[in-house]
Amino acid sequence: MDSSHNQRATQSPPTEDQGLHFRFVPLAGSTKLVIFFSDANAPQRSFHFWRPGLEARANRLFVNNGVNEWYQNGIPGLGSDLPTTIMNMKLWARRLGATEIYAVGQGMGGHGAVLYGSLLGARVLAFGAETTIRLPASRSERLLGPDAKTPFRTIHRFIAQASEPIYAFAGENDPLDMYCLALANGLPNYFRRSLNFVGGSPGSHLGDRNRLKPLLRAFLDNQPPPPMIEDGFGCEIEGFAQAYYELFVAHSGRDWAKAAEAGARATALNPASDFAQYMTGNAYLQLGYAESAVGHLSTACSLYADHTEYRWTLALCLRELGRIDLAIDLHRQLIRAHPDFAKSHYALSMIFMANGALTLADRHARRACLIEPKNAGYAKQAARAAQRLAKRRPGDIDKLSPQQRRIVTLYEKA
Repeated sequence: MDSSHNQRATQSPPTEDQGLHFRFVPLAGSTKLVIFFSDANAPQRSFHFWRPGLEARANRLFVNNGVNEWYQNGIPGLGSDLPTTIMNMKLWARRLGATEIYAVGQGMGGHGAVLYGSLLGARVLAFGAETTIRLPASRSERLLGPDAKTPFRTIHRFIAQASEPIYAFAGENDPLDMYCLALANGLPNYFRRSLNFVGGSPGSHLGDRNRLKPLLRAFLDNQPPPPMIEDGFGCEIEGFAQAYYELFVAHSGRDWAKAAEAGARATALNPASDFAQYMTGNAYLQLGYAESAVGHLSTACSLYADHTEYRWTLALCLRELGRIDLAIDLHRQLIRAHPDFAKSHYALSMIFMANGALTLADRHARRACLIEPKNAGYAKQAARAAQRLAKRRPGDIDKLSPQQRRIVTLYEKA
């Protein structure tokens, strides 16, 4: 008989096996323990990675942080501070007979997975982890309360002491996460990967495509993550992450001049970044330089053809350049693909009203209001369009410019 197993069974557990912010799901006979760290704002007794985690062939521990403190002050029920929580996790691993520990998380949970995994000697799989927090325009800056206790602004020193691999994934459409990859680059046992056309939730992206579970299986089999069709190279371009993040911060703060300057550098370093091209083009457009914007916006749309915001912004740019037919066509394409895309209905109403096609202006304005009845701007435009249409008289079309008469004939009278 295994006396060590008997000893584990008779010892009192270090904590309860579940609570408002954690839950153990043992697997008899397994020598592995995998800890799944929930992202921010997880409700009590709710845990991210629950469904894929339940299929993991290991003892499982699901945790959430309660308040958003990026797991830096322990986990309620497992420990009132970080050292106590780490100690209790080790005691639980011993009680469960786990000789190997793994940590998985996304967003705030990715930060937790890296921090705790480094201290537990665990292999880590982290998606969109801010290894440096409270950066400008970051999720941690937005979600951390002003009184939140975060003793570690950066956890690089913990990463540097890690004894097992840390696999860090970031979406290339999330400049902050790309910047965090760059800041941690070169640390021992830190392996970074960036994914094309993916935002701030790479784990969710893979889960939606039924590829998270195979990745978790490989991870628990101590295999490195396999190649993926989204694999990008943005994190390998020297200087790109810095310029990309500066562009993002300036764009988020509506500092259009600074965004255009940083965007010029970012897109020169990585012309294949659709989001960098979009933000740069939008910055030029906001500055009134539609001629400089159109190339960047066209490139963004060609790289990510199904992105509604890219195509909508390009349509606005084309209108500014006087390419009315192209702008109308883009908006109509968007509406065919997304009938409830109110922004294009509103934009079409504005275009048609400016060109005297008042029936269509009224129709699209009413449609925008129907989709978003609480939008005051849409309601105001609907009232204007209805008023103008009611006042229209036969012969008014003859007072329009040749270009306006052309628009009315092509679109309203066709």
